[in-house]
Amino acid sequence: MEYNVPFISDHASMLLTLASSRSNIKVPFKFFNVRANHEEFLKIVEEIWQQSHSTVKMKNIWVKLKYLRPVLKRLNHEECKFINQKIEKAGQELVITQENIHMKGNTKLLVKERELIQNLEKWSMVEESALQQKSKANWIKLRDSNTKFFSSLIKERTQRKQIIELTSLNNKKLSEPKEIKEEIVNFYKVLMGSASHTLPVVNKITMRKGPTILHQQRIRLCAEVTEQEIYECLSSIGNDKSPGVDGYCHNFFLLPPEGE
Repeated sequence: MEYNVPFISDHASMLLTLASSRSNIKVPFKFFNVRANHEEFLKIVEEIWQQSHSTVKMKNIWVKLKYLRPVLKRLNHEECKFINQKIEKAGQELVITQENIHMKGNTKLLVKERELIQNLEKWSMVEESALQQKSKANWIKLRDSNTKFFSSLIKERTQRKQIIELTSLNNKKLSEPKEIKEEIVNFYKVLMGSASHTLPVVNKITMRKGPTILHQQRIRLCAEVTEQEIYECLSSIGNDKSPGVDGYCHNFFLLPPEGE
């Protein structure tokens, strides 16, 4: 926003520069919970999980998750592609079928109607679940669908995540993505400071004068973490929480293995 000189008027004009959102920003992978209901999902995960890439367990898991990302991303693209058209087409076919039932009702049309309703519910659930997870809004159970509500929230969140303009420490306005990125990195480098050659240690004598834990408490703290504890921690996380840096949310790790 800039103010021009008033010239011969007693009012100064104000200039607003509206920047359109950049469409070339790379969107990171994000696992959608609804994709776990896909008929091919467990089979895809099993094929990737049977591979071995390293003798180190954690590295092996990390590589498997890395190789699984593009496969799930492609599955998500194929399923969600033209989803609005699929819902509209399913709705139109259902209306035509129901009109035919009123005109000439028979068993075949009733079976077809049931199949079309299931198909419409399937694609509506996929759309609504994905939009809900993207917007991270609580589900509103007042009407059958809130896709417009979720879509507006997604647009708002997308705008908030973008940094269109930034003022540097030198009071210089930056608008190029590369300049903004460099300024942010340099800012935190200065904030964190340089590496220290020596670090002061805690005085054990002073620490022992304060509150201490019992021997039984020490044993509990040193005990190995059980699978049940991990499962309970994952289960306590809300479904609307953001995924980790790898794009997988906690629901992915709670899915049952093949055959269970």
